Amino acid sequence: MNVARGLFRLWLVVSVLWIVLVGVFSYDKVMADRGWAGDPWWESDRVAELPVRCENARGAANVDYHVADAAEPWNRYLTPSNACWYSEDRLKALWPEYPNMDHTALSDKLYQTLGWSFKFDGDRFEHTKIAAGVGLLPPLAVLLIGAAFMWAFSGFRRATS
Repeated sequence: MNVARGLFRLWLVVSVLWIVLVGVFSYDKVMADRGWAGDPWWESDRVAELPVRCENARGAANVDYHVADAAEPWNRYLTPSNACWYSEDRLKALWPEYPNMDHTALSDKLYQTLGWSFKFDGDRFEHTKIAAGVGLLPPLAVLLIGAAFMWAFSGFRRATS
């Protein structure tokens, strides 16, 4: 009878079950992480457009502007998470108070009114990292402790002559 092989197989089965259970119970939180949300912002064509709070919108919906979520995934978790998006020409035609502002300055000003940020302000895989740690570290710790005990107890074996 090989105790070490049997304990390793037991550890392997229990570890796989543990990882599956952690995955099942943390799936919703992991999929809610910002890193897994929708289309990546760098593939979006809305970055060239300018966002305005929808309660301040001017013009006709779907003609002058369209309502859409924030272009950046981290802004989709803020309030408001969506805005009315205008092309620069339509915005300047409907808001004469912004005639000489360049696109960057205008975009900065409008993002400030929405409370949005151009830079990522948090960990996009927060729950994913926690689930990976909870799923993988305990089985690894048990493996290391078990291997240490097996090594220690192997010193008590009778010498074979």
